[in-house]
Amino acid sequence: MSTLSRWIPADWKVKIKQKLGVPGMFWSLENLKNNGFHPRKIIDIGAYQGEWTQEALAIFPAASFLMVEAQSIKEPFLSKLAGANPDQLQYSIALLGADNDAEVVFHEMETASSVLTEHYATSATPTTKKTVQLDALTKARGFEGANFLKLDTQGYELEILKGGENTLRRAEAVLMEVSLLDIHRGVPLMREVVDFMGDRGFQVYDICSFTRRPLDKALWQTDMIFVKKESALLSDKRYA
Repeated sequence: MSTLSRWIPADWKVKIKQKLGVPGMFWSLENLKNNGFHPRKIIDIGAYQGEWTQEALAIFPAASFLMVEAQSIKEPFLSKLAGANPDQLQYSIALLGADNDAEVVFHEMETASSVLTEHYATSATPTTKKTVQLDALTKARGFEGANFLKLDTQGYELEILKGGENTLRRAEAVLMEVSLLDIHRGVPLMREVVDFMGDRGFQVYDICSFTRRPLDKALWQTDMIFVKKESALLSDKRYA
């Protein structure tokens, strides 16, 4: 099977997965679009080097994006990306949190960087940073009316949203990484995340991707899309 797989073109593999209903993040974004969701402003929190924004821009070409990344080492990538399309792309190097100017230890480890620590030792480099509230950042950058938020911050998503209550209130959809296993100390698990979002008028709309830990193939994380309960995306009650 592995030999056969090598001969199958990548785009065929994607189409086969989609036909079988295998979760895929960007298929889910396309599905949002096909169902009438056309965000004007999108905030990419945990932007890393801007890859997600580039993919999302291809799906929502009329949207403006604000990329937010805590690792200053990623600034050259984001600066280059934003510089090539200044009318639609902005970026900010900032560690978002529940409060402004709170000192926290940030553990840098490429895509696995987080404020939270793992239960077992890693190669992460700890640095002390001050947090910025999402609401303060969106006000400064003119993104208060963003209607789509994406968060991928290794378990720190709810703390960021606590500092962005006004921003969240105005959003229609939120794409967020959600944990099922507490690899990180103090990470909110799925039940807590769903309850948090439910208390703010959101419900689960889609499950976009699965990540299994290598140890035992147990499901570790998934990307979930939440939408406002009054969203037009939920208005049709038909099955087919």
